[in-house]
Amino acid sequence: MNTDVFFTIGSTHKVCQDYALAAQSDKPFVLLSDGCSSAPHTDFGSRLLVKAAESFLLANYNGAINRLLYSSIYNARATAATLRLPDDSLCATLLIAKLEEDCFHTICSGDGVVAAKTHDGLIVVHEYDFKSGAPYYA
Repeated sequence: MNTDVFFTIGSTHKVCQDYALAAQSDKPFVLLSDGCSSAPHTDFGSRLLVKAAESFLLANYNGAINRLLYSSIYNARATAATLRLPDDSLCATLLIAKLEEDCFHTICSGDGVVAAKTHDGLIVVHEYDFKSGAPYYA
C-alpha cells in the first residue's frame, strides 16, 4: 500500500482544522482528522486525535482496530483536559486506514469517505455519513 497525505486550509477558515499522517513501512497506515468548523480549537483536537492514534499504533497495536479507535479518543481526551482545552476541541472526525496482511481496514469516528483501488483495478468507496446531518463525534 502506498500512503501519503495532503490537506489544505479551507477558504473560509482562519486556521486549518485538519491533520493527517501516513506511514510508509512494513505496516502502513493513514490517520486523518477533520475538525468541525463550529467548535473551538479543533485544530488542536485534530492533532491530538491523530497523534494519539499514531502513538497507540507504534506502541501496542495488536490488530484490534476498534480498541485502537477508542484508546486514541480516550488518550486525546486526557491530553486535551491536561491542556485545559474545551471538550468541544475534539469535535473532529478521526479516520484510520490500516493495512493488515492483504486486507485494508478502515474505521471512523465522525464522517468522511475512503476510496481504495483493489489489485484488479476495482475502486471501492466507503462513505461514513449521518442522515441527520452533523456526525456524532466521540
